[in-house]
Amino acid sequence: MNRKAFIPWSAIVLVIIGISSCTSYFRNVTTIHTDGSCIREIYAVGDSAFLAGNMSKSPYYFQLDSSWEKTLLKSIRSANQKNRLYNEADYNVKVIKKYASINNIQASVQADEDLRSIAAPAESLQKKFRWFYTYHTYSATYKNVSHIFVIPIDKYLTKTEQKIWLQGDLSSCKNMNGMELQERLSTIEEDVKIWYNHNFYDLSFECIKALDSRKSDSPYFHQLNQIKDSLFRINERANFEDFDIKGVCQMLDLFFRTHYYSQSFSSFDEDEINQIYPEYKKKLETLEILMIIRIDYELVIPGKCIETNAPSFKQDTLVWRVNFPRFFVEDYVLTAQYRTPNYWAFVVAGLLILLSFLAKPLYNLLWRRRKRNY
Repeated sequence: MNRKAFIPWSAIVLVIIGISSCTSYFRNVTTIHTDGSCIREIYAVGDSAFLAGNMSKSPYYFQLDSSWEKTLLKSIRSANQKNRLYNEADYNVKVIKKYASINNIQASVQADEDLRSIAAPAESLQKKFRWFYTYHTYSATYKNVSHIFVIPIDKYLTKTEQKIWLQGDLSSCKNMNGMELQERLSTIEEDVKIWYNHNFYDLSFECIKALDSRKSDSPYFHQLNQIKDSLFRINERANFEDFDIKGVCQMLDLFFRTHYYSQSFSSFDEDEINQIYPEYKKKLETLEILMIIRIDYELVIPGKCIETNAPSFKQDTLVWRVNFPRFFVEDYVLTAQYRTPNYWAFVVAGLLILLSFLAKPLYNLLWRRRKRNY
């Protein structure tokens, strides 16, 4: 049987250690019109196959259908660099679609369930009429994806530490100097690395266990559950790449003082893995996408912004940065409130004011005419 290593880990490793060049950039521009309709434009970096029309090579994290209009771009960076709030990516393609209401977008997007958090946030636009202005409240909720990880981060970080590391909330560090803050961040970073290691160790370990269960003569299968946690504790500070299937096989061999696992599972048939433990590839691919994706979400509003949690804005454009840490343990909610003038109300009010000034003279004029007639 032809055997080959099934290890799509290299990209993930780079992500975990924070190499920004692996980040998958998207620019999501939503333009809201005064009637409540909107246009969504999503910019991306596509490879040559996708640009040539191969939709299976789409860089987008949702399914494109015929309702999306695809446009190939020249260098956006050179053309619009002065107007862009972020310009890390040189986008070469965009897709665009019109919606009658922003409330209709989520239901129309088709995506893998684990990726719906980024592909289809729960968006809404509510409006309240006031005499001179109509107030609009926009929100987009990126649901948390903590359920994707088998090992909860609560085992390694407190809620306060999670807010520091994942959401940039430094309120608990306000009295720290630079050295103290660096020391605390270093401690949190080390725990985060072990947490990552634990999750991918668990995934590889369960895959090996599923493969081992198919062997009738396995000498160690019935001991795997007993030694699973202790084996990780022995190796928790190993390099991240050591927690692929090959690395965990070596850990098991060292623990049992054997070569059984390396000889049996260090190289294996990809089809066999997909058949016996299909979650392995699916979870790896999902985690890879989630951890490297970053969306610059731009909302263009047709009125004056009154309140928002957007960290950046320029004229009528509000900008949020959406990435994995922000919606990992808690929902990440984008909010904005703006108002649009009711011009007819100003006209009516002006006419009423004018009439109020003219009412008395008109009354006196009509009264004098009536007296003359009698």
